[in-house]
Amino acid sequence: LNIKLVLSVGDMVNTCTPEQMAVISEASAIIDGVVPFMPLMGNHDYPSYGRDTLLWNEYFPYAKYSKLDCFGGAYEEGRMDNYYYLMNINGSDYMFMGLELAVRPAVAKWANEVISAHPNHKVIIVNHAYMDANFGELMLPGESGCPTNYKTDDGMSAVASLIEATILRQR
Repeated sequence: LNIKLVLSVGDMVNTCTPEQMAVISEASAIIDGVVPFMPLMGNHDYPSYGRDTLLWNEYFPYAKYSKLDCFGGAYEEGRMDNYYYLMNINGSDYMFMGLELAVRPAVAKWANEVISAHPNHKVIIVNHAYMDANFGELMLPGESGCPTNYKTDDGMSAVASLIEATILRQR
């Protein structure tokens, strides 16, 4: 099949417990050394409604994923909350950027800087939730299902401008 990368879009578990995280970590290890894997957190992958990612980073450790040839960098060294891969696929340069749920403004700023530093890469941003149920409009704070309804800060305006700028750049 010539698969180049396996992406997760979050909700890798139903309830973020050590038992469920161990199962999905072990299951995803099946492709270790075969094809790169890009795990991404969804709301079910947080143990609470805060930004506690300790369990996630225990089961999807930076030490493992940062060793991949395609690993480009992370917002915070040692953490797999926000990071990116760089790959050349069929002669085209790509950036795959995985961003946290309810992207914080500082993370969006970092993402913009990383994207700007790679002007020749096609960019694919992977995020668990930023569009409405009709998959046509960016979610706004206060809308049903918007990550800001269950996270602790307003990141939707930051990620909206990041995504809009990335789309405009690639047209």
